[in-house]
Amino acid sequence: MADTRVALLGPGKMGAPMGLNLLKAGHRLTVWARRPESAARLVNAGASYQPVPRELASNDVIIDMLQDLAQLEPLLSGPDGLLTGVSEPAVLVVSSTVSPQDVRTLAARVGRETNNLLRVVDAPVSGGEAGAQNGTLSIMVGGDEDDVAKAIPVLQACGTPVHCGPLGAGEVVKACNQMVVGITMAALAEAALIAEGAGVDLGLMFKMLSKGWGGSAVLDAK
Repeated sequence: MADTRVALLGPGKMGAPMGLNLLKAGHRLTVWARRPESAARLVNAGASYQPVPRELASNDVIIDMLQDLAQLEPLLSGPDGLLTGVSEPAVLVVSSTVSPQDVRTLAARVGRETNNLLRVVDAPVSGGEAGAQNGTLSIMVGGDEDDVAKAIPVLQACGTPVHCGPLGAGEVVKACNQMVVGITMAALAEAALIAEGAGVDLGLMFKMLSKGWGGSAVLDAK
């Protein structure tokens, strides 16, 4: 579904390369950022810059790549807020890593204030800056099937989106992902201490781990 009207909130380290991939896929991209210079890279690549959140409501899919919902809140409310401008169906994709309950609370509020015209799905991502640049992010999506069906063709420009279940399920899977990543990093650190203490070359040790069941994406990215 190329040529979709897409708005991106937060063209940061992850958002900017995701925006470039959206443009490459043929979507019409509008960017919101606190400072125009933050959006310059995407504007130079063909995106539009819109500083007034209300004007973003005409897009089909709105992707929130801000750090958390506290940063999103000021964009939603007030006479120039996003919710004020909603007059036709659209999907708000929350890609921040937040709690499942907070996403559900947000969705209930957005539905009330827009007569259910603006729907919410959660779609946190994993894969780091390299994944964002290469369009290979793992995207964990939660929400109603009809809403997810509108978001996934857009998110495919950024990686591999998978519908994990109802609203909030994406955030649950992301939390599980972060738990495994954290435990793996701790285990690798302990392994390095043991190997170093025994006089084993760390480069060799990590190489051997990568060739067996000790291998992982975390190890590859160390």
